[in-house]
Amino acid sequence: MELDPPGEILMANSARFVLCALLLAACLFSPRAALAGGGPENLMLVVNADSWASVTIANEFIRLRRIPSVNVVYLNWTGQELTSGETFRNQILVPVFQAMRARGLMLQIDYIVYSSDFPYLVDTSADYPKETKFPQGFSPQLSINSATYLWEMVAAKLPHVLELNVNQYMRSFANNTQKIARPADPSTHAFRSWYGWGREGQLREAGGQRYMLSTMLAYTSGRGNSVNEAIGYLRASAGADATFPKGTIYFTRTADVRSTSRQDEVPAAMAELEKLGVASRMVATALPMQAGDVQGLMSGAERFVWATTGSTILPGAICDNFTSFGGILQFRASQTPLTDFLRFGAAGAAGTVVEPLALAQKFASPNIFVHYARGSSLAEAYYQSVFAPAQVLIVGDPLCQPWASIPQVNVPNLEPLGKVSGQLTLAPEVTFPKGGELNRLELFVDGRRAATATAGESLTWDSATDCDGYHELRVVAIASGPIETQGRAIIPIVVDNTQQKAVLATRPQGTVRWGETLQVAAQATGAKQIHVLQNGRLLGTIEGERGAVQIDPRTLGLGPTQLQAVAVTGQTPRDRIIPPPVAIDVQPAAPLPALKGNVNDFLPGMMLRLANNRLVPVQDTQEPTWISSSGVGPDQPFVFQGFFDVSTEEVYQFQLWHYGELELQVDGAPIYRAKQGKYDQKFALVNLAAGMHRLTVSGRTAKDVRLRILFGGPGAAPLDGQRFRHPKE
Repeated sequence: MELDPPGEILMANSARFVLCALLLAACLFSPRAALAGGGPENLMLVVNADSWASVTIANEFIRLRRIPSVNVVYLNWTGQELTSGETFRNQILVPVFQAMRARGLMLQIDYIVYSSDFPYLVDTSADYPKETKFPQGFSPQLSINSATYLWEMVAAKLPHVLELNVNQYMRSFANNTQKIARPADPSTHAFRSWYGWGREGQLREAGGQRYMLSTMLAYTSGRGNSVNEAIGYLRASAGADATFPKGTIYFTRTADVRSTSRQDEVPAAMAELEKLGVASRMVATALPMQAGDVQGLMSGAERFVWATTGSTILPGAICDNFTSFGGILQFRASQTPLTDFLRFGAAGAAGTVVEPLALAQKFASPNIFVHYARGSSLAEAYYQSVFAPAQVLIVGDPLCQPWASIPQVNVPNLEPLGKVSGQLTLAPEVTFPKGGELNRLELFVDGRRAATATAGESLTWDSATDCDGYHELRVVAIASGPIETQGRAIIPIVVDNTQQKAVLATRPQGTVRWGETLQVAAQATGAKQIHVLQNGRLLGTIEGERGAVQIDPRTLGLGPTQLQAVAVTGQTPRDRIIPPPVAIDVQPAAPLPALKGNVNDFLPGMMLRLANNRLVPVQDTQEPTWISSSGVGPDQPFVFQGFFDVSTEEVYQFQLWHYGELELQVDGAPIYRAKQGKYDQKFALVNLAAGMHRLTVSGRTAKDVRLRILFGGPGAAPLDGQRFRHPKE
């Protein structure tokens, strides 16, 4: 565990130069035979530190998937749902790659995965000269995950990113529907970011096109899901691993072009699923009806209401719907969004972020379920089934593997939290409950690959090369065969070469609520400084051998997380002491009780009071200029109020953009206050009991009179007359 070296995450003048330099370094020093992917050690999790939802969802994913602390990078994203290619490169992609390099992870990362509250669409229009001609039906708008998957082309600003056969990792079972001039390849292959792929889909010994698997864990703005919904489907998907589920893969067939566009390849996929012992079924309705065993779904419907089908989505299911705007997650967009499948428990779903036309190459082909049933991860299955993924937004758990035969790993003579010194020699025992053979072993220390061994060999690590204190060893077994399934044993140890010790503790212990102060105390003999961290993110520093820092629990996100410390005793990386981490569970403040009354007794809309005390009803606040058009001028005070109803006890969020002073109160309790606002995204949350509540917003405008406030439990939408009401005057 270590802090990023100072200056390693500085922004470069040219994103293309930085990314290409990083790629070159990885290629020159890549020991190909030793690399493997497909597990938590190979995933870089990107978190928006300014968003409680992003940090909360990340906390749960880290716990579920045992993501190493070094594999988490926190960014400060305050932008909108959409962003430009230049902003994406400079503020998201380059910092992530530079963090990978600074932490020594460049040679092991195969997934870059985003928690919530990042832009879902990247508009690269400005990357190309105005005279650039794109094929009919193509516009240079990419989903965030595809802009990451196609990162080499996005960095180099190549228009090839929109080609119908841009994805050479795609494994095509047939060529009749896709109409791509390359040989059919029914194989399934593990993904590695250093693999280079040729124009005909072949894995090349050198050169070739490289990619980086990517999904979003959740989308919690606009037409997105609630934080609780996201945590629910992530928990279900993690529990589905290696269960070899007995559900059914459903393919729907109707006269709708959305349905017929992918039909030609369905019979071959169903035949292959039958060979694998996985049930599949074709139905003549837009969605399967009264089906209690939906383990996967391929459909084509413009709009649907899943709750009316009487069907049940099982844990680990991929649900994929062919329609134009399923990936457009802005409020009031048309057609049913992909997030509806996730709301009912799917492990992953996808949709296009701009009009794709009825081009099957832009959507997953039916072989997605074949790759999945052979043991691929959800992300591998998706990207092996889409020829042109540029506009496909994939949301869900990238590591879900319901049909994987996962090796079981045992490391004899290594006890959890046992003391070790000198050189360790590990002889892991590997078994395959569902059959398989071992290809190789890898040892990770604090998330970084430290040693490799072939089957039958031992792993060695000299603990004296690292500092004293707490470390985490991961012994990873990689199966033989093209899918390279991984299993692991994770063993915390205490290195004791110099008898140096450090202690970390919190007050309160175990659980802390928002609104309380969390005190983190640490002590280490000989320490010059003690850094307090969350997943490598610096929270505070203690000067000297002992002391404490005060932390606002809101910075940690809700749910379970771990706090860590690094005591610095000298100048070299070994001059440090690491105490065992401390687990903390952050809980929301107690819910505000509902007010008496019925919101339906009131009139639709909010009531705005101007500086002259004139009252103005407001029905819609979608445009940021609504406040000026309602009569509020520059540097003027205002107050507006509305009552709203929530159906369940939950944490609800407000998203804010404003200039000037602003204060939000719910039921008289202040939840946000700022003397001066910069027009970028801010978050405020409140725990509410089911029933009616009152929102009061007051403030004073600046010279620029704009105000945008979104509210949601699932997603976030403008304040309007459909959900907010005011009493009769």
